[in-house]
Amino acid sequence: MNKELFAFQMKRQLPLALRMGLLMALLSLGAVLSYTDANTAALSELRAGMPGLFAAFGVGGSASLLDHVASLLHGFLFPLLGSWLAARLAARLLPALVESGELSYYLSLPIRRENFVLGQGAALFCGLLLACLTMTLGTLIAAFALRRGEMSIVWLLSLSLGQLCIWLFAGGMAMMVASGRNMKRGTVPRSLLLPAAFFAIAMVSAVPGVPAWLARLTPYSLFQPQNLARGRMAAEVLTLPLIGLICLLIGMKRFARRDLPL
Repeated sequence: MNKELFAFQMKRQLPLALRMGLLMALLSLGAVLSYTDANTAALSELRAGMPGLFAAFGVGGSASLLDHVASLLHGFLFPLLGSWLAARLAARLLPALVESGELSYYLSLPIRRENFVLGQGAALFCGLLLACLTMTLGTLIAAFALRRGEMSIVWLLSLSLGQLCIWLFAGGMAMMVASGRNMKRGTVPRSLLLPAAFFAIAMVSAVPGVPAWLARLTPYSLFQPQNLARGRMAAEVLTLPLIGLICLLIGMKRFARRDLPL
C-alpha cells in the first residue's frame, strides 16, 4: 500500500465523511432534545400498540437517555446512513477513477493492483471511522450540554463500536462490488443490494412470532443496539469487520484479474 496515495485519497474523502458524521451528530442532538417524560410515554404507548413494527425498526425502550438515542437512531437510521456512506465512498474510490481515466496514472506507478485496492479500502475504512468518531463526539457534547451525568460514556462507546462494525461490514461488500465496476453511476445502488437484503431479513426476524432460525441468515442480527446501550457487548458483533475484510480481499483479487478500459 502506497502511503502517499493513501493520504491523498483520504484527504479527498474527508469532506463527505465529515458531513455525514456531522449530520448524524445533529440527529443525535435531536434525539437528546426529545428525551422528555411526555415523549418517552408517547413512544412507549405507540410501541405497545404496534410491537411488531417497532421491533422491526429496532425501536426499543427509553429507560435511559442512551437507550432512547439507541432506539431512535441506532436500530435503523444510522445503519442505513452508514451503509450509504460506505457505498458512496467505494464508488468514488474505484469506479469514478476508472471512468475519469485517473486510474491509468495510478496504475502506472510501481504498485501492484492488489495493493492499490488495499489502499483504497483503507481510505474507505478510515472515512467510516472518522464519521463514527464525529457522530460519537456530537452525541457526547449534546448529552453533556443538555443532560449532564445521564449518559454513560463507556456504554456510548460500546454502542458506537457496534455501529462502526456494521458500517465496516457494508464497506467491505461495497468495495467488492466497486472493484468490478467501470462507472460511478449505478455503483451505489448495486453496492447496497446485498446489505439491504441482509438488513431486511434482520428486520423481519426481529418481529415477535417469526421463526428464530431466520436471524441466522443475516450477519445484521449480531448487532443489537439496545444491548450495546446497556453495556452488553457481544463478541460476535466484532466478526462483522472480519467479514467486511474478507469481501475486500475478494475485491482485490477481482480487480487484479480484470481487464480495465484504460
